[in-house]
Amino acid sequence: MGQSNGLENSALGYYYEYMILGALNSKVRHEQTHEVLNYCSQFAWFLKNGEKQKVSDKDFRAFHSAFEDKFDLSINYEGRRRTLIEANIFLLTDEEIGFRYPYSYFFFLGRFLSRNLEDQEIVGFIGECCKNLHVRELGNAMLFLAHHSTDGTVVFDALKKSIDSRFSTVKPLAFNHDTAKLDDYVENLPALVFSKENELAVRNNVQIHNEGVEVGLDGILVSKDFSDDDEAQRIVLDLLAEINGLIRGVEILGSALKANFGSIDSKTKQSLIDTLFQGGLRALRSFVEIFAATPEGVMAELIEALQMGDNGSGSKAIREKAIKVKIFQVVGRLSFWFIHRVGSSVGSRSMSPAIDRYIKTNDTVANRLVAMAGKLETPDPITLAELRELNGRVLKSAFAQSVLRWIVYSRIHMYRTAEREKQQICEELGIRIELQHAIDFKTKATKRIS
Repeated sequence: MGQSNGLENSALGYYYEYMILGALNSKVRHEQTHEVLNYCSQFAWFLKNGEKQKVSDKDFRAFHSAFEDKFDLSINYEGRRRTLIEANIFLLTDEEIGFRYPYSYFFFLGRFLSRNLEDQEIVGFIGECCKNLHVRELGNAMLFLAHHSTDGTVVFDALKKSIDSRFSTVKPLAFNHDTAKLDDYVENLPALVFSKENELAVRNNVQIHNEGVEVGLDGILVSKDFSDDDEAQRIVLDLLAEINGLIRGVEILGSALKANFGSIDSKTKQSLIDTLFQGGLRALRSFVEIFAATPEGVMAELIEALQMGDNGSGSKAIREKAIKVKIFQVVGRLSFWFIHRVGSSVGSRSMSPAIDRYIKTNDTVANRLVAMAGKLETPDPITLAELRELNGRVLKSAFAQSVLRWIVYSRIHMYRTAEREKQQICEELGIRIELQHAIDFKTKATKRIS
């Protein structure tokens, strides 16, 4: 359960709810719907407690009987089972029954949790989820709890506490002197080219890369190739688990905040935005500092490896420069992923006034980069004056400027952008626009994002 990459945003909870209710409406009388929803919710908790994805007919009959007793009901067993199977809510395989889709399980589990928040066992489970948001199953449970919950205080407080507790002794990355070492890795910003002819291909590559980072994190965390006896590997795994858990918490809290923007008072909203922004920037600093302080021994090994790959061509200084540029590019690209995830978690038209207010009070380059990433998540026209102001503030930091360029580069690929607007943006940020013609055919295959 829980390996579906589709469970990324609690706004999708409404889509799943629409599909589930639509499937039930053709099979269940309207006045019976709430009881069937409760039945499925209780079954989700039954599976969770048994740590199973499906159960035997005997166990399902036991659940059915317990449900009847608990709610003083009389329900035809065969009829109920057939109804839920025909509605594609349940699936029968090899004489065992469970939910057909992972999203159905998490939808009903979240529903169960939201209706039992006074139960200490549930409170304990929510605490476990918030401590281990990097575990996909627990993160998804919180995602749908946030969707169903009518008591926002409980969910918001739990998620805020989880985010605030991670990297609590680390200062948020500010994109000033704390990225100076990375700034020194390059003399000039590596070229970034917008190719009109390959626009769709690049858009797909951007999506694949962003999804690949998360899948890669999950893959490392569940990998069996790591030894429990290797202390260095364990430290890396713990760091990645903390980063993944924090980002997951940011996304869930941001989604819940967007879904309830009209009922959260200003003071609470500002506090939650601060938790989202600063939490993401703390995680980013922990990540960036690993690469910014590349030990001399590691650099020497990389130079030697590059020498072997190039058959010894180029001086040591040239090879070291090439390695530093590559590190700069990789770290910049992954830093964009961090900034983008935090910004998109809370970025929306409805949240824009609250974020603008937060930025006025907390006007730093880092916060503005996050806010810009959030604003550019909508198809609204890019405010050139605002972009120009931010670009002016990052001109002295190659690393910060690189991240800003990636934010905008991603945006103009993901959303239709007017030609005039695109030209102005690319000119401001130094992104070259290239329209290839047939005469360029022989060089076309060699072009890439650098």
